[in-house]
Amino acid sequence: MKNTTKLVLLSLIMFSGWLLLPAPAAAFQFKSQDSYRLDSKSVVNESLVVSGNDVNIQGKVDGDLICAGKNVTVTGPVTGDIICAGQNININNLTGGNLRLAGQTVNVSGKVTKNSTLFGQLITFAPTASISGELLAGAETLTDSGTVGKNLQAWAQTIHLNGQVNGSANLTGNTIALATTASILGDLTYQSKQSLIFPPVVKGKTEFHQINYDLPTVSTPSSVQVRDAFLVMRTVFRAFIFIISLIMGSLFVLLFPGFFEKSSAILSNGLGESLKWGVIISLLAFLIFFVLLISLIGIPLALTFVPLWVLFVFIADLSAAVYLGRLLVNQGSLYFAFIVGLLILTVVRQIPVVGWFVSFLLTWFGIGSVYLAWRQK
Repeated sequence: MKNTTKLVLLSLIMFSGWLLLPAPAAAFQFKSQDSYRLDSKSVVNESLVVSGNDVNIQGKVDGDLICAGKNVTVTGPVTGDIICAGQNININNLTGGNLRLAGQTVNVSGKVTKNSTLFGQLITFAPTASISGELLAGAETLTDSGTVGKNLQAWAQTIHLNGQVNGSANLTGNTIALATTASILGDLTYQSKQSLIFPPVVKGKTEFHQINYDLPTVSTPSSVQVRDAFLVMRTVFRAFIFIISLIMGSLFVLLFPGFFEKSSAILSNGLGESLKWGVIISLLAFLIFFVLLISLIGIPLALTFVPLWVLFVFIADLSAAVYLGRLLVNQGSLYFAFIVGLLILTVVRQIPVVGWFVSFLLTWFGIGSVYLAWRQK
């Protein structure tokens, strides 16, 4: 069996295994800059990871939003989870998943489809805010004027409950105040220094446990600490992607050394032809995907086309990596050249702006070289 045929079969086997896996949002878009703004007309069709001094999300994020910054404002809808840390955080629109926030000042005025975990010095849950699930909060001062769909559990020096809890509430605080507008449909369990007299807003049982200490002051991380933690997280994620690429790439390169030697030699003999075919094939792929997507019958085919295209681009990147490695390791092991090239490709992609431009060029070179190598079989 020819190497090209075996390469196609291996690709199909890996693609079939991919379809059997669960389908989490595998794609992440990373943004790191002093001030980041997603305007109201923009849509990010993948999970978004952002760090910066000011993070302003006005558009839609069709995935998870992970962010860190001094000032974080989310006024656009997010279909997945929101996980953010910062000094000042404002969430003013729909959260399709869970809401996880840590900050000095945390304000929530939107709807949360699942559960919320809030940690900060000053937490405000506005009257327009609602959580379908449970709310877990830790703060110096907590003001809850919204609606909690299930249970509320909170620790704070001062707790003001003005809204509705459709489940039970478990509160621990030095000062606990329930307004006449508050409503707890389940039981109330509270821990405080002394028993309190509440207005008749609790539908279930009320249980009191006395504590003989003051709750400690909440300390939140500085913006520098948040930024550093985010950078560590991003570095770990990129290292993970490199390891996965190394493992999968090694499988292809070791099984089909002749094919990648040929594609690398094509690039070495001239980049122009590979670039031309790389751009043409990329444009054709986009056109095919668009045509399939706008037709009702073609949507399932479009969803199948995407992972096949991603797999093809991955093989093209392997070809580009081998070519880069051969520039430094002209003689000797192909596998060693691949590792060197993959390291170069990974480092180049970390360079802001220029790195991504060079990465696109190398991917086009790789696509063209893979096509030309296949055509010369």
